[in-house]
Amino acid sequence: MNQLKVLKTVNVVLFLCVLIQAITGLVIFFLNEGRWVERTGDIHKYNGLVLVVLIGIHLYLNWSVIKNHYFKKQPAAASVKQGA
Repeated sequence: MNQLKVLKTVNVVLFLCVLIQAITGLVIFFLNEGRWVERTGDIHKYNGLVLVVLIGIHLYLNWSVIKNHYFKKQPAAASVKQGA
């Protein structure tokens, strides 16, 4: 599987994990008691771990893009013009 296919798959799963975190967070926040909150808390905890791993993979797969866009070295003359 090439890097672009892996990245697309990771992005979809990452989006789903963010939705699960939001939904389980709202359940925990608004329903303060009962069996649902206990099970939802477990889902929230383990999904959070998966989310952190997926964020790391996402950053690894996009590192060349991040490096090219955000860590570009500008010539000294260009930085002087922007400051004026």
